[in-house]
Amino acid sequence: MSFSDRSWMYRRLTADGFINPEFVDGVDAFIHYACSQPAYMDGSKIRCPCKKCKHKCFLFIDEVHLHLLIKGFVPNYFQWTRHGEPLIASTSRRTEEHKTMNINENDVEDGGGRNLAEGSENSYRQMVHDGVGYTFDNYGENVDEEPNPQAKQFFDLLQSTDRELWPNCETMMQLSSIARILNIKSEGHISERSFDKILEWYNESLPVDHTMVDSFYNMKKLIRGLGLPMEKIDCCRIGCMLYWGDDMNLDQCKFCGQPRFKPKKISIKQKLVPWKLMYYFPLTPKLQRLYASEVTASHMRWHAKHEQEDGVMTHPTDALAWKHFNDTHVDFAVDSRNIRLGLSMDGFQPFSQSSQQYSSWPILITPYNLPPWMCMKEAYMFLTVIVPGPTNPKQKVDVFLQPLITKLQQLWDYGVQTYDVSKK
Repeated sequence: MSFSDRSWMYRRLTADGFINPEFVDGVDAFIHYACSQPAYMDGSKIRCPCKKCKHKCFLFIDEVHLHLLIKGFVPNYFQWTRHGEPLIASTSRRTEEHKTMNINENDVEDGGGRNLAEGSENSYRQMVHDGVGYTFDNYGENVDEEPNPQAKQFFDLLQSTDRELWPNCETMMQLSSIARILNIKSEGHISERSFDKILEWYNESLPVDHTMVDSFYNMKKLIRGLGLPMEKIDCCRIGCMLYWGDDMNLDQCKFCGQPRFKPKKISIKQKLVPWKLMYYFPLTPKLQRLYASEVTASHMRWHAKHEQEDGVMTHPTDALAWKHFNDTHVDFAVDSRNIRLGLSMDGFQPFSQSSQQYSSWPILITPYNLPPWMCMKEAYMFLTVIVPGPTNPKQKVDVFLQPLITKLQQLWDYGVQTYDVSKK
């Protein structure tokens, strides 16, 4: 049954208030299909897609049938993905077929009044879903209560993917414009002050009722909902220790006695400035996104499925060390979705045009579950730590690795629960 055959799903009642016979036949067809997908069932029960249950529970077939006749389907469930139907990824096809159904998209909103019509999806909307993951898979559809702050931030981001840059602008949306201009800033190494001046000029050239934000700070505030956190951690000025964990509240190094903060020069109310700090980018959200995105989720099992060519090493999985690890840690290796990581580090001079000798040392993590044509791409080399300069940390590099090693140890010992979109 194609998309265009499913307009019956939202024509439950006839004009005189009786249940539409076409809807009854459609519900029977839906239940017949759902029962033909045992991998998506709980014994003899199937997920109930009515407006009240919203896929959250498994019920017996008669109960699901009754719920659908009384309450109807959740909005925009034209693809029965929760009941085993493959996801059709073509946005343009989805949009055109959705339009032919003559469904009033304004009727499908979240709890904050935001339009969540599936036909308005675009690549940036998908980016928001991939970034946040499936935490809010059905949250906000016809709910009465206010969304919590985290959900509200998600809906604000989702709305920005469809918010025109100015009224009747059909080619540029708020989030896509922000993403592109931030990319220009990054590639062009534009300072924050210069970037704000460019934004000020750009906003003056737009219509008065535009939606472009006015500063780099507000741009970061908007895209923060994508969930890519960063932590600043104070360090000993000569690299003896981090002011982190149990040592978070210390004011001087417990090894060399150096003070943590620079002396105040102006007033007693002046903010304390550390002598040195490092940047730590939590790893777990980045790994979870690999399974939240349909682009990467299925590739995360490639390492267990590919066939090795004799005498040729195309990936670390072909090496004896990989096979030895599998034999040693059988419980870990039995699930191909468990992630194998590679760690690398190298220094560079951020001020190459300057006579100042200063080097920083980024630490990268690479997920080797991915095939070789993906895991070596820049997009899948995750920056986790920036070790500050001005010199090579040498023997003290382990000090700066503490937050990362602690998190890796937690992931090894306990793991983290993650939704795999490729397996539903």
